[in-house]
Amino acid sequence: MRLALRTAVWIVLGTLICPIGVQAAEEMFHTRIRYQVQPDSTRSEWVDIDFGELTLRPGMAGSAFVGDAGITVVIATAGREQLLIDFTLTTLPPAATVVTRQLVLDRGRHLEIAGLRYEIRYKARVVVSFHPYDGELECDFGSPEGARTVDEFVSDIPLHGAPSTVGDSLAEYDDRMWYVDPSAHFEVYFIHNTLGDFGWNGVRDFLEKEFQQFDNAFHLNRAQRVHFFISPCRVPEIAWIPHRNWAIFPTTFKAFGLYNRDHRDISGVPTNLNYFYRYLGYAPLCLAEGAARGFEYDHYYAKKLKWRGHLPRPSRWWSNILYKSYPDSGLYIAAGSFVNFLIATRGQAEFFRLYAMANDLNRETVFPSVYGESMREIEDDWLNFVDTVRVYPHIARYFASRAQAMGSNDEAIELMEVVIDIDTADVSKEKDDLSLLYFIGGQYDKAVDVILTMNDRYRNAGRVRQMGSVALFFGGRIDSARTAFGDLLADEKVSEQVRSAAYLILGWLEKTEGNFDVADSLFSIPEPGTRGTMLDHIEIALHRGQMRRAEGKDAEADSLFRLALQVTLGVLQSRPGGGDLYLRIGEAYVGLGHADTALIYLDVAEFLEQRPYYVGRLLNALGNAHDLLNMRDFALEFYREALETPTSYPARADARKYLQRPYRVEPAS
Repeated sequence: MRLALRTAVWIVLGTLICPIGVQAAEEMFHTRIRYQVQPDSTRSEWVDIDFGELTLRPGMAGSAFVGDAGITVVIATAGREQLLIDFTLTTLPPAATVVTRQLVLDRGRHLEIAGLRYEIRYKARVVVSFHPYDGELECDFGSPEGARTVDEFVSDIPLHGAPSTVGDSLAEYDDRMWYVDPSAHFEVYFIHNTLGDFGWNGVRDFLEKEFQQFDNAFHLNRAQRVHFFISPCRVPEIAWIPHRNWAIFPTTFKAFGLYNRDHRDISGVPTNLNYFYRYLGYAPLCLAEGAARGFEYDHYYAKKLKWRGHLPRPSRWWSNILYKSYPDSGLYIAAGSFVNFLIATRGQAEFFRLYAMANDLNRETVFPSVYGESMREIEDDWLNFVDTVRVYPHIARYFASRAQAMGSNDEAIELMEVVIDIDTADVSKEKDDLSLLYFIGGQYDKAVDVILTMNDRYRNAGRVRQMGSVALFFGGRIDSARTAFGDLLADEKVSEQVRSAAYLILGWLEKTEGNFDVADSLFSIPEPGTRGTMLDHIEIALHRGQMRRAEGKDAEADSLFRLALQVTLGVLQSRPGGGDLYLRIGEAYVGLGHADTALIYLDVAEFLEQRPYYVGRLLNALGNAHDLLNMRDFALEFYREALETPTSYPARADARKYLQRPYRVEPAS
């Protein structure tokens, strides 16, 4: 919905002046919140030290944390003559101040609200300005009409309900937008059918692990639970920290983390910040976030930044308004490295003294008062330390596994490569992990190359040989793949499960090459008495169904596709977040000729699945479904994308085939 505005409203808490004019019936407001202090009581000058921004429509509650104050503002109504605004401000302990007002603003009136105190020493005020905003909210789940971009973050889950309904407890509906499910130390919120819903268990486990690390290090006796929101996008009613994918609201113990296809930035940092601010009071974000990042790998990344000449000095960006304005991740990495160097070399007790005394205006005096050194002098020590930072294999391994768990495959690869480069011991286990990371990321040749450098025990393990053989096939090295699979199947020591999977993939290879008789014999081998997985049987049914359909044996094809569908739907009950399962269901419906139903499941698979070897199959299945609907132009787009996207050799081979002739099948009865 595009909404027009004609006015600006200015509210100053402290001394408040509000020029207000007439506005349209439907309005949107870009809301900027400024936290100001008056350093010198003899002068009237006010200094900005922090800010936050929101975009709101009437009726939407917006929240921001600026300076030492949590602020909630609601433009309750916006009439032709007056604005009705609900406003709540709560400062942090120990000297907490609460201001609650419902303001009826006659347009053109001036308004003043009582002043605040900033850390006892300074007078403070909050300035809230409402500016016309002509546009749509990027991510407005609360709107009755919705917003265009919300569809990017939400999927329709057919038949089975959301993954959140499968687990230890049933999620509760908290309000119009969020569901909530508890863990040991968190209330974890999510929006139904977003990736946060699918990834709830993993996020919960990760947050609990991060919680334990922080609790063991700082011993803050944290009794209160954090309300953690797994947010699919930057919901507009929250003032997100600039250049971060999280937000905090410590006066109510709320933290937000971004979790979608492009960003899975769930970490303990916003949780840790909440506890610092709630239990220790306010300190500049540079100091507080730096300490909250104690369990990030900032020393390593700070060293990389310094080598490139891009490592900033935190002292130059000390106040919140400067710190938040820094344009990229370099400053908060520097803050994390600096503060944790400070704690490690000067002690936690002295850091707590610094934290208690520091504010945005006293950098020059607070460091000498606590440490007998200026911040610049300590920074010089830190910069020298950064040059000496060593990468310890066990630490890099931990952060690589952490990155992989949160879907940051490239970061995991980088760190595992570093481990292999620096570790003087046998690193075949790490090479095993790295080859899998390459495989998952679609870098099949690199996966094979790494396998060849493993020691004999790893390189000759059936599981590793199977992955290497598949990587050869997916990378298009067909003759080498045939040889590798042949050697693997000739080894009597290979487990039945690996053997079953090898027959399946080799059959897939021969099917891709058009050798249906050979493929069919390979698919038939593992069936009697096999210990292959349920997915092996589903895959065999799908491949054989596709061959029977191509041979015109429609009754047999229908039976195989129905079998694949029935078994996959059963597996889905226990793994409702499996994008690969929705893909297989979609492929079965495509094989049966039910394009409309197939697209429902394929759309869910597209929402969930990012692994290249599944993405290629997905694009071809989407193309097949659109061919069945006689939408050839759309189908061609999917096939071309399968050729242009890093996928796999069989996906590209199928795409080339379907580019030449449309996919066709008579709908099953």
